[in-house]
Amino acid sequence: MRTPINKKTYLRLRAIADKETEFIRALGKNWLDAEDRKRCTEFCGGKLTNKDRSNIEVYEWLKNPPQSYFVYISEKEWDVVTWTGQKLGKVWMGSSYKSNFGDMRRSIDVIGTNGVKYYGTYFCSAGDYARIKAYKKA
Repeated sequence: MRTPINKKTYLRLRAIADKETEFIRALGKNWLDAEDRKRCTEFCGGKLTNKDRSNIEVYEWLKNPPQSYFVYISEKEWDVVTWTGQKLGKVWMGSSYKSNFGDMRRSIDVIGTNGVKYYGTYFCSAGDYARIKAYKKA
């Protein structure tokens, strides 16, 4: 799969994201009010949109496949997606079961757009998210 952005754009966006994290940590809080947001944008040299953040995620997913990941499941399409809906792979679901905590879960297998095969748990009664891990290579 082709990345949604090129390496030059990725490096620019990643630098802004890293500076934003640095700025927020320096403030000692995990949120920004309007005044802090304006100062952060000046400090970082730009402002990231949700699309930019998702493009960073997809680029890193494709170029540096993770061993474990937190993903969202689109049951309608049977896709694994980012939180903004960009496709990360195809999902196959097992039967539903009730966990010891009383919630409903499903075992899943995922073929990522990065070429890696994953397995994991879809927490269907808690939301549309899943935790996945890469299968070990033989």
